[in-house]
Amino acid sequence: MKNRILGVVGTFLLIFCLCSVSTFGQFSHVKIGVNGMTCSACTKSVEKSFRNLPFVESVVMDLEKKSGEITFKKGQPVDIDKVANAVVDAGFSVRFLTADYSFIENTFLTSELSENGYHFYFLRSKPTQRNCSLRFIGQKFQTKNEFVKSKNEFPEIDFKKSGLYFVIPIEKP
Repeated sequence: MKNRILGVVGTFLLIFCLCSVSTFGQFSHVKIGVNGMTCSACTKSVEKSFRNLPFVESVVMDLEKKSGEITFKKGQPVDIDKVANAVVDAGFSVRFLTADYSFIENTFLTSELSENGYHFYFLRSKPTQRNCSLRFIGQKFQTKNEFVKSKNEFPEIDFKKSGLYFVIPIEKP
């Protein structure tokens, strides 16, 4: 009888853990444009700044495209602001930031969604699937000219509102 109870409890815990893992929304990958990278030393400086972030798994920099790709550690919370700040801390500016995210929710009823401590405001459209790329809009995530264009495109939006990530969903094929 004792073994049977332990078996049932063990099965329940296994199912609970599997369900918890599968319903955890998370950032997995970022593509980021970096203004001012002109040499391999510049690239190394930005790469080192990214690698110092505790949630970063790997970094691949591309000097020709003046960009980088970052893969995040699974199951770790990611701070997108720190990714953008890493570029600035290395002495450069962010040109664009697009992140792959897997949402917990599969239905998006409004333009705002909060999950896992992230607060998203969807511009243009809401995602149509759980897994999508998000183009971040704001002073930290765009050039000054691009941000001005975004403010003109969305004049009703207060981009100074703290705690929100303003994003444009980009559906994956």
